[in-house]
Amino acid sequence: MTASRFEPGEVTAHAGDTLRFVNAGAGLHNVQFFADSIAAPARLLLEQAMQGEKIGPLASPLLMERGERYQFVVPALPAGRYPFVCQAHYAMRMVGALVVRP
Repeated sequence: MTASRFEPGEVTAHAGDTLRFVNAGAGLHNVQFFADSIAAPARLLLEQAMQGEKIGPLASPLLMERGERYQFVVPALPAGRYPFVCQAHYAMRMVGALVVRP
């Protein structure tokens, strides 16, 4: 996470991989998956995988300090594309996606 974008903007992973978000810039950042674009069974798996003090459904805690990290292990999601956003910078189009491969 930098000023207003995820780097890389899209990440490919398999179940069991660790997905790590690092606040590389100044300011508040988080990651939130779009619940309305994810089928209910996959939403439940993702919600259970995302531990910590979440600020909402399918959302990480706020990362406030440079270098602060949030990570979780990718659950056994169906193969597909799972878009996410930084809530604080959505208006600036800070969006990304997790692409899960079989």
